[in-house]
Amino acid sequence: MAQLRPHAAVTVGWRYALRTIWGVLWLTIWLKVIPIAPVPLLTDSFMAVVIGGLFTGCFLGICFLNNGSTGGTDIVAMIVNKYHHLPIGRVLLMADMMVISSAFFLPTIQAAGTQGAIEKILFGLTYTFMSSTAVDWVMNRMRQSVQFMIFSTKADEIAEAIITQAHRGCTFLEAEGGFNKKPMKVVTTIARSYESATIFRLVRSIDPNAFVSQSQVRGVFGQGFDPMANGK
Repeated sequence: MAQLRPHAAVTVGWRYALRTIWGVLWLTIWLKVIPIAPVPLLTDSFMAVVIGGLFTGCFLGICFLNNGSTGGTDIVAMIVNKYHHLPIGRVLLMADMMVISSAFFLPTIQAAGTQGAIEKILFGLTYTFMSSTAVDWVMNRMRQSVQFMIFSTKADEIAEAIITQAHRGCTFLEAEGGFNKKPMKVVTTIARSYESATIFRLVRSIDPNAFVSQSQVRGVFGQGFDPMANGK
């Protein structure tokens, strides 16, 4: 089991430390349970490495999104991400590549011969690449945000529905129609991409004739989104 050092807990927070301990415990249990399976799902070693790396990266991405980890180089990645805002998957890739490459000099690896040792190292690097790529894909996918600008005569009702049902804040912009010169309110809000369907449903149920503009936004920081990193 990986050990969580006190200074790492202070750096990333004690809540993160407790979740890491919980994650390490469950990882240890599953590493004991999974090998019990009587029949392997894949007989090709390379495909097992690729698919295993993808599955691991997806689950690690979900773990990171909930501010947890499984210990080890995960903690290094979280600390670097906190202060330098580098993608966690990229930091994991660099850290794990150094660890796996250094394993070439271990006696147990050398016992397999030069060709066998290189093959094992390449398998490890392939697994690390697939895992780190999946981590960044999951985290970027879940963190993608969109901005809505909603033009409607029922702006107050739409804003109330977004706040109470979608649990997102709204801002009113005072506008004037270019054709009819009538004043109107524009509702603007930012949400995660996966919440888009909910907001569209709310707007359509209140005002089917509303004019809605949706655009991708990058780097949303503050309450309900990503914390403001140092240097931002």
